[in-house]
Amino acid sequence: MAQFDPNVLASASVTLGVAALALVCRLVARRMTKMSLWFDDYLAIFAFLFAASWSAMMITWTIHAGLGRRLEDVEGLTPKQALQLSHLLLWNAELFYASSLAFSKLSILGFYWRLFSRSNIRVPIQILAVLSLIWLIIRTFLAIFHCVPVQAFWDKSIKDAVCTIDDSKFFFGTVLVHLLLDISILALPVLQVMNLHLKAGQKIAVIALFMFGILVCVASIVVLAESLKFDPSSDEMPLDIAPIMIWATVEANLAIVSEEVDESSSIHQLADSMQPGSHESDGELINGRHGLQTVISSNPYDLPSSADSEGDKGIHVRKETSVRIELSTRKHP
Repeated sequence: MAQFDPNVLASASVTLGVAALALVCRLVARRMTKMSLWFDDYLAIFAFLFAASWSAMMITWTIHAGLGRRLEDVEGLTPKQALQLSHLLLWNAELFYASSLAFSKLSILGFYWRLFSRSNIRVPIQILAVLSLIWLIIRTFLAIFHCVPVQAFWDKSIKDAVCTIDDSKFFFGTVLVHLLLDISILALPVLQVMNLHLKAGQKIAVIALFMFGILVCVASIVVLAESLKFDPSSDEMPLDIAPIMIWATVEANLAIVSEEVDESSSIHQLADSMQPGSHESDGELINGRHGLQTVISSNPYDLPSSADSEGDKGIHVRKETSVRIELSTRKHP
């Protein structure tokens, strides 16, 4: 029978490295452009920390408890000890997996909110955010209470324990729901993007965004397929569950990369054209107390409020390279 331990190590180390590089590039870009971190940035950091913890757990499981190997091939442990340790590591890893995916979803939705908070998809964004939180809460509860008492999940010597959750159905059901959420999130901005006249570079950026989102969905589909094959009562659980763990690792880490593609500079340029009333010149008309103001800004999120526009008149060049032209409504003699 084929063993999967090299594949587990490769999937964890390679995809985690790519995710780390993408996150670093995101933070460096923030610093270079002197943009402060927003909620979606912090959510992305938390998602990465959970994904890194999951990947570290997979590596630890592979090295010390034989993930991807037959129990008899695990060094330093009896088959019974290796099986018990495998169940304990699985119980812990499931918590990191769900948290990483949920925070990745929330990070992407947070980015959408910055782009589309004034559009007609603001309510769907809010609904998907709430559903993602509900999914995380329910999945975490089910993961913790696989068995009652909890430790009976890995300690089979406990008498009168109740374990009513089938691991195969648990994986399939929870991954199916989160796949449907991913597809909904992926499709959410399509109508907005289709209505735009984009330059070639912007089109490439949008295609890249959807490409990475599709890859995450493909990984989720593979996890679904492998979940149907998995026998939770198998005597070779570390070997049989390895394909699920491999693709779940790819899924969690690629979700991080997908967030960073969202935040690429080309996508931020696209954000200008997505703002209501914006044009090729990146200008927007705002009603101030002293009349109409034309704002030309490189940052679509720093538009002045009517309160900010009170007092000064004329042309202003501010630090963020915004130019405000105010037309006074006051009558002159």
